[in-house]
Amino acid sequence: MPQIGAASPTKLYSPERWGAFVNDQDIGLTVFIPAQYPYVGAGFSFAGTTGPKGSGTDYFAPFTSFTFGPNSLLEGDIFLFAGDYKDARRAIYDIKSTLSTGDVFTPFGYVDAPQPGAQISGAADIAGWAFDDAAVSEVDVFMDGAAAGKATYGVSRPDVATVFPHAPVNVGFDFSLDTTLYPIGLHVLTVKVLDVHGNVASFPDVAVNIAN
Repeated sequence: MPQIGAASPTKLYSPERWGAFVNDQDIGLTVFIPAQYPYVGAGFSFAGTTGPKGSGTDYFAPFTSFTFGPNSLLEGDIFLFAGDYKDARRAIYDIKSTLSTGDVFTPFGYVDAPQPGAQISGAADIAGWAFDDAAVSEVDVFMDGAAAGKATYGVSRPDVATVFPHAPVNVGFDFSLDTTLYPIGLHVLTVKVLDVHGNVASFPDVAVNIAN
């Protein structure tokens, strides 16, 4: 991790889905969250002062995503290991071989077009990207809370990997919205993404102005 205040990667790729802060003797704290995305959030290292009351600290966060709807509940496991990270890694693999855990995290992504406040008309392009810790199965588009249609998923988006290293290429979605079906004026566009285990992510609403 970079020193605090320095530029750092947006996300760090962690294919084994665990991370650890250790000293020169490989002793430290290891964090493992089953079924998380293979990324660690940007963190930092702060040397501070030494000793029992020293101010040194390190920070990182496993990357997870969840959409909270009415009456939703998130339950999951977090494992912390203090000591040699090699011992922790062996323990993690033992856990992976015996732990029966479901997929609790929802897909993650972004609506690139239209931008909030955009003026749209005719056949408006609804586009963005989404990926999941398992796999995306469906992308649905809603206008003012009513279903408008299903987007095509699997569009090539190699640019996503510039922020999320090793991300799959075909994670884009695209939908042509017939704006003539709606009155002129302000509307709210919503994209919901379903994964193969039934988890649904609701991306932030996008306010648009139809001007046909």
